[in-house]
Amino acid sequence: MTFEIQSKKALDRLGDALLTLDVDTEADKETFQKLNAYRIMFHPLMADVSSLCRKRIMKLLPKTKAEKVIVVQRTKRLESIIAKLQRQKKERAEKMQLSRMQDVGGVRVILPNIKTLKLFTEGLFERSVVVEIKKIDDYINSPKDDGYRGIHYVLEMKNKTPLIAPFPSLRLELQVRTKWQHCWATGVEIMGIINNKNYKGGEWDEEWKQFFILLGKHLSNLETVLEFSKNNRVEKEALPLDNILQLYQLTEKLNVLEKLKTATAAFQQLDSHIQKTNLTGKFFLLNTDFELGITEWYKLNEQQALKILTTLETRYRKTIKGQTLLIDIDDVKHLKEAYPNYFMDTKLLTYALTVMIKSVKSAIKL
Repeated sequence: MTFEIQSKKALDRLGDALLTLDVDTEADKETFQKLNAYRIMFHPLMADVSSLCRKRIMKLLPKTKAEKVIVVQRTKRLESIIAKLQRQKKERAEKMQLSRMQDVGGVRVILPNIKTLKLFTEGLFERSVVVEIKKIDDYINSPKDDGYRGIHYVLEMKNKTPLIAPFPSLRLELQVRTKWQHCWATGVEIMGIINNKNYKGGEWDEEWKQFFILLGKHLSNLETVLEFSKNNRVEKEALPLDNILQLYQLTEKLNVLEKLKTATAAFQQLDSHIQKTNLTGKFFLLNTDFELGITEWYKLNEQQALKILTTLETRYRKTIKGQTLLIDIDDVKHLKEAYPNYFMDTKLLTYALTVMIKSVKSAIKL
């Protein structure tokens, strides 16, 4: 049976149904299939935006450096959609509607440093006949209150294909980050899993929020220092002592490094298989069970992926101990870099904290 969403009103009714979704009844199963049908609509749009981003990167950078830039696209997970509907329904006087959600489809570009990010974003899509920028949120110059940094674009397609014609305001999100900003964002998810808290969704403990605010400042400073370092090393005087001293104290108090080490050691990662394979894109289904410490990934066609996605998203409903994501990535070797949180890969975050600790101990001669 084929499910189609043919109007904005039908889409908003689907959003209402998601808020009471159980996936136990036939009606709920139909709701799930309709959501999948809606998410499928974003695949060609995300592919167009990803292609534009890759072409721009190839123009800006030498081939060897351009190939290391990560461009990945994904549709929003079931629980993330439901959580956003619930959260924004509480925060707004007006009712939040699925048709107004602007990040169901998303593309992410992860660049090596701030200099490259500025080159990439300057004049982005100004002359594009494919997409139009409807909104820009610059969280680099104005970080979020929890320390998040990056630039978000809300995009609208200029050419309305028959598929999206019933939804003239259909939009998707482009996130642009450096690798250190990405380290912060995935670090939030990793620590949330370890502590069984949805930090990404705003369920903060005050000390952990303060830790990530300070970590965001530290990574921003570290990125600047490394960018101008001739030997890619951090001199002990290079980092602001007041910030890293506070971060050091919280890192010790919250036992952060030990938690990262324990979680990583317990995880059965598939690194060797990922590094050896030469497969390149269509759809990758990434599934992680954090309690068992196992990550699996599958290269599938669209219909196969959606069938398994339905099963796994149902299994992991209302828990952060298991997550499933359907993505399209240009090279499977970038999979772990794009989603280190799914592999409990904490190397970059551990390095940043180790640099901070060494700088503090050197400065105050512990």
